[in-house]
Amino acid sequence: AGSGKGKRVYLTVAAVVLIMAILGSGVLAARWWRGGNFAGIAASASPSPSPSPTATASPSPTPTPEPKPANRPRNAGKPSKLKKAWDKLKGILP
Repeated sequence: AGSGKGKRVYLTVAAVVLIMAILGSGVLAARWWRGGNFAGIAASASPSPSPSPTATASPSPTPTPEPKPANRPRNAGKPSKLKKAWDKLKGILP
């Protein structure tokens, strides 16, 4: 057997690994549920046929950037559940 402090370190490491595994599987499940793209870059790596370039006059030398939608402020007063859990975990660990 091991000493009390060593046992606590092993339990802490095991708890962190378990929490990471649970959070990782939760992220994967959420992406699947929302229909997220798991392949990411690998899906866009295969070349697709493109039309041959033609000499046409461009209306402007540089394309105008599309306006980005404004970010909505999230719940500023209320911390998320993940934030609360993280704060609890930080309080438990030395």
